[in-house]
Amino acid sequence: MKHLAKTLMIALAALAALALAAAAQAEDIPLWVGSTQVTSANKDFSSDNDAYIVGLTVTAVNYESVYDATAHYGGGTPSITEGTTLVYSTDGGSSWSETAPSITNVGKVSYRVKASNPNYADAEANGTLTVKPAANPVQVNDTATVKVGGNSIDLKENISSAEGGLSFTIDSYTASCNLTASGVLTSGQETGTCTVKVNVNGNGNYESASGTITVTIVGKDTGALADVTQDDVIYGDTLPDPSYVKPVSGGMETFIYSGTNTAGTTYGPTVDKPTEAGRYVVAVTYETHDSIYSGSASFSINP
Repeated sequence: MKHLAKTLMIALAALAALALAAAAQAEDIPLWVGSTQVTSANKDFSSDNDAYIVGLTVTAVNYESVYDATAHYGGGTPSITEGTTLVYSTDGGSSWSETAPSITNVGKVSYRVKASNPNYADAEANGTLTVKPAANPVQVNDTATVKVGGNSIDLKENISSAEGGLSFTIDSYTASCNLTASGVLTSGQETGTCTVKVNVNGNGNYESASGTITVTIVGKDTGALADVTQDDVIYGDTLPDPSYVKPVSGGMETFIYSGTNTAGTTYGPTVDKPTEAGRYVVAVTYETHDSIYSGSASFSINP
């Protein structure tokens, strides 16, 4: 009998709650659940249980990608938008701002978003904005050419769109060359190749990268000297230098003598001028940084 009475009392209490809720729905009679008043904005009488308050929730925006030089913003999506305002905190809730946090450069921003509505309890959520380093956009032209004989080439001209500092090292070579830390390569006296490794150190927003440049050391251009002449002289006279038209100024000239004296002895080739009577040839070479010009002339030292 006591058990039946208790069951009856629970049923009557439930019927009373349903009747009160129905009255509130029909006549806008104030209804309270705990310390929260049920209003037309937040009541939900379609529920089959006794929780008539529709709770406010918020979802924070999370972002993660590589650097693209663009600002990316945090934010929040509340479950109820009408009458809801959002504020943000990046210091653990010590201070709040209506401005959503953003991130552009590589790094991470952690924040909280709080949704407030006069009809609901505040809701909060955590979000993060993360930017990772992007691949370095550097472009390396992997071939270059320089002429033999102490000519130089600046390998930085083979590189474009690098993000971060550059460094250069010789990786391998078949011909001697000299390379500065800033990327200026100077050829030696032989043809061949020098392979240079390029390192791009990257920076806060871009990853490091590397590449290679194969420098081919080629021979100089060649050309003919115009109007090469050498005057005949009498034995005992001083032989003058040959004359010719210099194609450009600043070159280095070389005279090589060869021939046969009147006794039939072969002379040269040598840089020393002949002094004995005979028939000779002088070969003239005029060398600049880029080119080698040559010519010759015959002459006699007469008895």
